[in-house]
Amino acid sequence: MPLFTFIVDFEGGTYVSQVIGSTHFEAASMWARGQGGSTFHEVAAFSKAAEPELIDAIERGPTPLAGLRHVWCYEGLLDDRLFLINCVQTEQ
Repeated sequence: MPLFTFIVDFEGGTYVSQVIGSTHFEAASMWARGQGGSTFHEVAAFSKAAEPELIDAIERGPTPLAGLRHVWCYEGLLDDRLFLINCVQTEQ
């Protein structure tokens, strides 16, 4: 199964974690729900209260990044503050 790297930009910080999943959607859902090893809990500025907003952003779907393969960007608001979750698929 592929390895997905999540690069989160929020509140001036950049946070990186990884999850294994069969698709980017599955890996992102696992990451947002705190499953699969690395989770959003590793993002210092996110609390457990952020989970619904993260799940909502993932369920809305990502934006493919033009000209790139296997790279997506999820976005959302947490207390009116923008967060970006870039997801990059890396084959194992």
